Amino acid sequence: MDQGDDDLWFGKDPASEAFGARRFTVDDGPRPFIDGQGPTPAHSNYFNPEKDLESADNIAKIVAGQSDHIKVERWR
Repeated sequence: MDQGDDDLWFGKDPASEAFGARRFTVDDGPRPFIDGQGPTPAHSNYFNPEKDLESADNIAKIVAGQSDHIKVERWR
């Protein structure tokens, strides 16, 4: 069911309620082009604890089968 104006270039925003995913907390990171770091500067920050400790910690908990301990975030 479509929940509203949450379509992006390639379909539903994965952070929207309509997409249906469970969203975990991540740092916003640098903005594409605006912060002078190219088109996808924050894309791999999820896996780098030096750039985004909270996200890396959440991913480690998911991989370890402890997803009930992640810090969740509301949908956009």
